Amino acid sequence: MPVRRPPPPEIRAILEGAAAKHGIPAELVISVAHAESRYDPRAVSPAGAMGLMQLMPRTAEGLGVSDPFDPRQSADAGAGFLSRLYARFGNWPKTLAAYNWGPGNVKRHPLPEQWPSSTRRYIARILDTPIDESAPPQPTPWAPAPSTPAAPAPSTPAPLLAVAALLGLALLASRARR
Repeated sequence: MPVRRPPPPEIRAILEGAAAKHGIPAELVISVAHAESRYDPRAVSPAGAMGLMQLMPRTAEGLGVSDPFDPRQSADAGAGFLSRLYARFGNWPKTLAAYNWGPGNVKRHPLPEQWPSSTRRYIARILDTPIDESAPPQPTPWAPAPSTPAAPAPSTPAPLLAVAALLGLALLASRARR
């Protein structure tokens, strides 16, 4: 099983705060940020997605982001978008497929077998990749803005959500490896 490096402490705090604000698992938001930008707030994809959470320009605008390269705005918008997608699709694999491939595509093609293999691999990478806390954090690729306190992480984990996500993930990961 592949293992990813943890984010720089400043990025971790931003991502955890955004996850707590929107009521979604912090490790999921951290995994999405790693898959999307390798924690680089200045990342730009060939398709034009920008920032830490790789928001497309229209998506960023629709989410109220004025600077997609500001890690706080990107994390907040990305976590909020993930939260809304989860409310719409009801499970993490479909939520992640919608984040990666687009909500309209997932609505038209709701079965994982209908999704591009790149989207299935993306989902498997996010849901099946633990953090290696023993690895040194990646260096911070940006000059931190004045710090604001992160929202506290929820004190009670959501075990049912975690179990449901893992069950759906195991099925999806096995299909992605085919």
